[in-house]
Amino acid sequence: MTRLAKRFKVSRNFVFRIIKKIQQTGDISPGKQGNNRASKLEPFTEFIKSMLSEHPSLTLSEMVEILEKEKKITVHITTLSLILKKLNITRKKKRYMLVKPKGQG
Repeated sequence: MTRLAKRFKVSRNFVFRIIKKIQQTGDISPGKQGNNRASKLEPFTEFIKSMLSEHPSLTLSEMVEILEKEKKITVHITTLSLILKKLNITRKKKRYMLVKPKGQG
C-alpha cells in the first residue's frame, strides 16, 4: 500500500479505503456527495418574491418575522439567505456616509 500511495502521490489511508471499497462493492466509482434536501422555504418562494416586490427594503430579520407571523413557519436568517441566493435575489445593505468637501482632511 505504501508503494501505491507514493506512486500516485496520495495518502496510505486513501489507498486503504479504495481497496476496502473494491472488496465490498467491486466498484471504485465515487460515492454520492452532498445534501440534496429541498429547503423548507421552497413552497414559499412566490410569497417571498411578492413580499420583496411590495417592500424592497426589508431586512432578513424582518422577513423572518413576517414569515413566522403570516405563514407560521420558523426559519433561520441563514436559511432565508440561502433561498434568496438560489432565487438570484441580492440583499445589499446601503451604506450612508458623510462626504468630506474637497481639500479637507
